[in-house]
Amino acid sequence: MITCVLTRILFIESLRERYNETTTAPIVPIAESASQIFPKSIITFNFILPFSFCTLNHHLEEILQANLEKQLESISIKSKIIDLNLTVSDHVANGSFKSLKDNVKLVEKTDYALFLRNIDLKNHLNGERRYVTESSYEFLKKSRLYGHEVIISNVADVGSVHRVPKMNMPMVAGNNVVFLQSENSLLTDYLYVYFNSRLGQHDIMSITSGSAQQKFNKTDFRNLEIPILSDDIIKKKISSILHYIDNIHEEIACLMKIRATLLPKLLSGEISVN
Repeated sequence: MITCVLTRILFIESLRERYNETTTAPIVPIAESASQIFPKSIITFNFILPFSFCTLNHHLEEILQANLEKQLESISIKSKIIDLNLTVSDHVANGSFKSLKDNVKLVEKTDYALFLRNIDLKNHLNGERRYVTESSYEFLKKSRLYGHEVIISNVADVGSVHRVPKMNMPMVAGNNVVFLQSENSLLTDYLYVYFNSRLGQHDIMSITSGSAQQKFNKTDFRNLEIPILSDDIIKKKISSILHYIDNIHEEIACLMKIRATLLPKLLSGEISVN
Protein backbone atom coordinates (compact mmCIF):
# COMPACT_ATOMS: atom_id res chain seq x y z
CA MET A 1 0.00 0.00 0.00
CA ILE A 2 2.89 2.35 0.80
CA THR A 3 4.36 1.61 -2.65
CA CYS A 4 1.00 2.57 -4.16
CA VAL A 5 1.09 5.91 -2.32
CA LEU A 6 4.64 6.71 -3.41
CA THR A 7 3.90 5.77 -7.04
CA ARG A 8 1.08 8.28 -7.07
CA ILE A 9 3.29 10.94 -5.49
CA LEU A 10 5.92 10.46 -8.19
CA PHE A 11 3.26 10.74 -10.89
CA ILE A 12 2.05 14.06 -9.49
CA GLU A 13 5.63 15.27 -9.07
CA SER A 14 6.34 14.56 -12.75
CA LEU A 15 3.48 16.88 -13.66
CA ARG A 16 4.82 19.55 -11.33
CA GLU A 17 8.23 19.41 -13.03
CA ARG A 18 6.68 19.50 -16.49
CA TYR A 19 4.88 22.78 -15.83
CA ASN A 20 7.31 24.33 -13.35
CA GLU A 21 8.85 26.71 -15.89
CA THR A 22 5.49 28.05 -17.08
CA THR A 23 4.56 30.02 -13.98
CA THR A 24 6.06 31.59 -10.90
CA ALA A 25 3.35 30.30 -8.54
CA PRO A 26 4.77 28.68 -5.38
CA ILE A 27 4.67 24.89 -5.26
CA VAL A 28 5.03 22.56 -2.29
CA PRO A 29 7.99 20.21 -2.99
CA ILE A 30 5.91 17.05 -3.16
CA ALA A 31 8.60 14.44 -3.63
CA GLU A 32 10.65 15.95 -0.82
CA SER A 33 7.62 15.91 1.47
CA ALA A 34 6.83 12.35 0.43
CA SER A 35 10.28 11.13 1.38
CA GLN A 36 9.64 12.34 4.92
CA ILE A 37 6.02 11.24 5.29
CA PHE A 38 6.44 7.87 6.90
CA PRO A 39 9.55 8.34 9.08
CA LYS A 40 8.52 11.82 10.18
CA SER A 41 4.96 11.68 11.52
CA ILE A 42 1.35 10.83 10.94
CA ILE A 43 0.66 14.56 10.68
CA THR A 44 2.64 14.80 7.46
CA PHE A 45 0.59 12.04 5.84
CA ASN A 46 -2.60 13.54 7.21
CA PHE A 47 -2.09 17.12 6.02
CA ILE A 48 0.97 17.81 3.85
CA LEU A 49 0.19 15.25 1.15
CA PRO A 50 -3.36 16.46 0.42
CA PHE A 51 -2.17 20.06 0.63
CA SER A 52 0.62 19.35 -1.88
CA PHE A 53 -1.80 17.89 -4.41
CA CYS A 54 -4.28 20.74 -3.96
CA THR A 55 -1.45 23.23 -4.44
CA LEU A 56 -0.44 21.53 -7.67
CA ASN A 57 -4.02 21.63 -8.94
CA HIS A 58 -4.19 25.34 -8.16
CA HIS A 59 -0.89 25.76 -9.99
CA LEU A 60 -2.22 24.02 -13.11
CA GLU A 61 -5.46 26.01 -12.99
CA GLU A 62 -3.40 29.23 -13.04
CA ILE A 63 -1.61 27.93 -16.13
CA LEU A 64 -4.98 27.24 -17.77
CA GLN A 65 -6.14 30.81 -17.16
CA ALA A 66 -2.84 32.23 -18.42
CA ASN A 67 -3.07 30.11 -21.59
CA LEU A 68 -6.67 31.18 -22.14
CA GLU A 69 -6.00 34.91 -21.80
CA LYS A 70 -3.01 34.70 -24.13
CA GLN A 71 -4.99 32.87 -26.84
CA LEU A 72 -7.98 35.22 -26.55
CA GLU A 73 -5.80 38.25 -27.27
CA SER A 74 -5.97 37.43 -30.99
CA ILE A 75 -9.68 36.52 -31.09
CA SER A 76 -12.07 39.27 -32.22
CA ILE A 77 -15.02 37.24 -33.53
CA LYS A 78 -17.64 36.04 -31.05
CA SER A 79 -20.34 33.38 -31.33
CA LYS A 80 -23.70 33.12 -29.62
CA ILE A 81 -23.95 30.15 -27.29
CA ILE A 82 -27.23 29.17 -28.95
CA ASP A 83 -25.33 28.71 -32.25
CA LEU A 84 -22.77 26.30 -30.80
CA ASN A 85 -22.97 22.50 -30.92
CA LEU A 86 -24.15 22.58 -27.34
CA THR A 87 -27.11 21.64 -25.15
CA VAL A 88 -28.00 24.14 -22.42
CA SER A 89 -30.49 22.57 -20.04
CA ASP A 90 -31.54 22.26 -16.40
CA HIS A 91 -33.77 20.38 -13.99
CA VAL A 92 -36.97 22.25 -14.88
CA ALA A 93 -36.53 21.42 -18.59
CA ASN A 94 -38.17 18.08 -17.73
CA GLY A 95 -41.61 19.61 -17.15
CA SER A 96 -43.75 21.87 -15.03
CA PHE A 97 -43.24 22.21 -11.29
CA LYS A 98 -46.33 20.04 -10.78
CA SER A 99 -45.06 17.25 -13.03
CA LEU A 100 -41.67 17.38 -11.33
CA LYS A 101 -43.33 17.15 -7.93
CA ASP A 102 -45.48 14.21 -9.06
CA ASN A 103 -42.74 12.26 -10.83
CA VAL A 104 -39.49 13.00 -9.01
CA LYS A 105 -38.71 11.55 -5.60
CA LEU A 106 -35.66 12.96 -3.79
CA VAL A 107 -34.12 10.77 -1.10
CA GLU A 108 -31.24 11.24 1.35
CA LYS A 109 -30.04 7.63 1.37
CA THR A 110 -28.03 6.25 -1.54
CA ASP A 111 -30.38 5.35 -4.37
CA TYR A 112 -30.35 4.86 -8.13
CA ALA A 113 -28.95 8.23 -9.31
CA LEU A 114 -27.09 11.16 -7.79
CA PHE A 115 -28.98 14.47 -7.76
CA LEU A 116 -25.97 16.71 -8.39
CA ARG A 117 -26.28 20.16 -6.83
CA ASN A 118 -24.02 23.19 -6.75
CA ILE A 119 -23.30 22.61 -3.05
CA ASP A 120 -22.17 19.04 -3.76
CA LEU A 121 -19.61 20.21 -6.29
CA LYS A 122 -18.42 23.06 -4.07
CA ASN A 123 -17.83 20.50 -1.31
CA HIS A 124 -16.04 18.12 -3.72
CA LEU A 125 -18.84 15.59 -3.12
CA ASN A 126 -18.05 15.48 0.59
CA GLY A 127 -21.03 15.81 2.88
CA GLU A 128 -24.68 14.92 2.58
CA ARG A 129 -25.89 14.13 -0.93
CA ARG A 130 -29.30 13.76 -2.49
CA TYR A 131 -30.45 10.96 -4.79
CA VAL A 132 -33.41 10.14 -7.01
CA THR A 133 -35.14 6.80 -7.49
CA GLU A 134 -34.90 4.78 -10.71
CA SER A 135 -38.40 5.83 -11.82
CA SER A 136 -37.43 9.46 -11.20
CA TYR A 137 -34.30 9.02 -13.31
CA GLU A 138 -36.38 7.61 -16.15
CA PHE A 139 -38.54 10.74 -16.00
CA LEU A 140 -35.57 13.16 -15.90
CA LYS A 141 -34.46 12.51 -19.47
CA LYS A 142 -33.50 16.14 -20.17
CA SER A 143 -31.14 16.58 -17.25
CA ARG A 144 -29.01 13.44 -17.25
CA LEU A 145 -25.29 13.86 -16.71
CA TYR A 146 -22.50 11.54 -17.83
CA GLY A 147 -19.36 13.35 -16.70
CA HIS A 148 -17.34 16.38 -17.84
CA GLU A 149 -20.36 18.58 -18.45
CA VAL A 150 -20.12 22.18 -17.24
CA ILE A 151 -22.45 23.13 -14.40
CA ILE A 152 -23.13 26.79 -13.59
CA SER A 153 -25.18 27.95 -10.63
CA ASN A 154 -27.84 30.36 -11.90
CA VAL A 155 -29.67 31.17 -8.65
CA ALA A 156 -28.22 32.74 -5.46
CA ASP A 157 -24.60 31.57 -5.82
CA VAL A 158 -24.55 32.85 -9.39
CA GLY A 159 -21.43 32.18 -11.42
CA SER A 160 -20.16 29.19 -9.47
CA VAL A 161 -18.76 27.00 -12.27
CA HIS A 162 -17.94 23.30 -11.99
CA ARG A 163 -16.87 20.35 -14.11
CA VAL A 164 -18.95 17.24 -13.53
CA PRO A 165 -16.75 14.35 -12.38
CA LYS A 166 -16.95 10.89 -13.89
CA MET A 167 -18.92 8.71 -11.50
CA ASN A 168 -19.75 5.01 -11.31
CA MET A 169 -23.45 5.73 -11.01
CA PRO A 170 -26.14 7.60 -12.97
CA MET A 171 -26.41 11.35 -12.36
CA VAL A 172 -28.93 14.12 -12.99
CA ALA A 173 -28.56 17.88 -12.65
CA GLY A 174 -29.88 19.33 -9.41
CA ASN A 175 -32.01 22.43 -9.05
CA ASN A 176 -30.80 26.03 -9.47
CA VAL A 177 -28.09 25.14 -11.98
CA VAL A 178 -27.79 25.04 -15.75
CA PHE A 179 -25.53 22.53 -17.45
CA LEU A 180 -23.68 22.59 -20.75
CA GLN A 181 -23.36 19.32 -22.66
CA SER A 182 -21.83 18.61 -26.05
CA GLU A 183 -20.69 15.70 -28.20
CA ASN A 184 -17.53 17.76 -28.69
CA SER A 185 -15.66 17.35 -25.40
CA LEU A 186 -13.16 20.03 -26.45
CA LEU A 187 -15.98 22.58 -26.46
CA THR A 188 -17.08 21.79 -22.90
CA ASP A 189 -13.44 21.77 -21.76
CA TYR A 190 -13.07 25.27 -23.16
CA LEU A 191 -16.36 26.56 -21.74
CA TYR A 192 -15.44 25.30 -18.26
CA VAL A 193 -12.18 27.24 -18.31
CA TYR A 194 -13.72 30.28 -20.02
CA PHE A 195 -16.60 30.71 -17.57
CA ASN A 196 -14.17 30.37 -14.67
CA SER A 197 -12.11 33.20 -16.14
CA ARG A 198 -12.42 36.92 -15.49
CA LEU A 199 -14.04 37.42 -18.92
CA GLY A 200 -16.48 34.54 -18.47
CA GLN A 201 -17.53 35.72 -15.03
CA HIS A 202 -18.14 39.19 -16.47
CA ASP A 203 -20.39 37.67 -19.14
CA ILE A 204 -22.40 35.81 -16.51
CA MET A 205 -22.78 38.93 -14.37
CA SER A 206 -23.97 40.88 -17.42
CA ILE A 207 -27.15 38.76 -17.59
CA THR A 208 -27.65 38.46 -13.83
CA SER A 209 -30.45 40.36 -12.13
CA GLY A 210 -32.10 40.58 -8.72
CA SER A 211 -31.07 42.14 -5.43
CA ALA A 212 -32.42 39.85 -2.71
CA GLN A 213 -31.62 36.74 -4.78
CA GLN A 214 -29.49 37.04 -7.88
CA LYS A 215 -30.25 34.82 -10.87
CA PHE A 216 -30.08 34.49 -14.65
CA ASN A 217 -32.24 32.51 -17.06
CA LYS A 218 -31.40 30.04 -19.81
CA THR A 219 -32.69 32.29 -22.60
CA ASP A 220 -30.35 35.15 -21.71
CA PHE A 221 -27.49 32.70 -21.26
CA ARG A 222 -28.05 31.13 -24.69
CA ASN A 223 -27.90 34.61 -26.24
CA LEU A 224 -24.51 35.44 -24.74
CA GLU A 225 -21.82 36.14 -27.32
CA ILE A 226 -18.44 34.73 -26.37
CA PRO A 227 -15.07 34.20 -28.11
CA ILE A 228 -14.42 30.63 -29.21
CA LEU A 229 -10.99 29.10 -29.80
CA SER A 230 -10.31 26.49 -32.48
CA ASP A 231 -10.44 22.82 -31.50
CA ASP A 232 -6.73 22.50 -32.22
CA ILE A 233 -5.80 25.28 -29.79
CA ILE A 234 -8.23 24.00 -27.15
CA LYS A 235 -6.71 20.53 -27.41
CA LYS A 236 -3.14 21.79 -27.01
CA LYS A 237 -3.58 24.64 -24.55
CA ILE A 238 -6.66 23.71 -22.52
CA SER A 239 -7.71 20.06 -22.63
CA SER A 240 -4.23 18.60 -22.16
CA ILE A 241 -3.82 20.39 -18.81
CA LEU A 242 -7.44 19.93 -17.79
CA HIS A 243 -7.09 16.18 -18.14
CA TYR A 244 -4.07 16.26 -15.84
CA ILE A 245 -6.21 18.08 -13.28
CA ASP A 246 -8.89 15.39 -13.64
CA ASN A 247 -6.24 12.73 -13.00
CA ILE A 248 -5.04 14.55 -9.90
CA HIS A 249 -8.58 14.73 -8.52
CA GLU A 250 -8.81 10.95 -8.99
CA GLU A 251 -5.45 10.46 -7.29
CA ILE A 252 -6.50 12.63 -4.35
CA ALA A 253 -9.68 10.57 -3.93
CA CYS A 254 -7.66 7.34 -4.05
CA LEU A 255 -5.11 8.62 -1.54
CA MET A 256 -7.82 9.76 0.83
CA LYS A 257 -9.25 6.23 0.78
CA ILE A 258 -5.80 4.86 1.54
CA ARG A 259 -5.44 7.43 4.31
CA ALA A 260 -8.76 6.39 5.81
CA THR A 261 -7.53 2.79 5.89
CA LEU A 262 -4.01 3.48 7.18
CA LEU A 263 -4.65 6.19 9.76
CA PRO A 264 -6.60 4.05 12.27
CA LYS A 265 -3.89 1.39 12.01
CA LEU A 266 -1.17 3.98 12.58
CA LEU A 267 -2.97 5.41 15.60
CA SER A 268 -3.62 1.97 17.09
CA GLY A 269 -0.02 0.89 16.61
CA GLU A 270 -0.98 -1.96 14.29
CA ILE A 271 1.52 -0.58 11.78
CA SER A 272 4.50 1.70 12.35
CA VAL A 273 5.71 4.84 10.58
CA ASN A 274 9.31 3.81 11.16
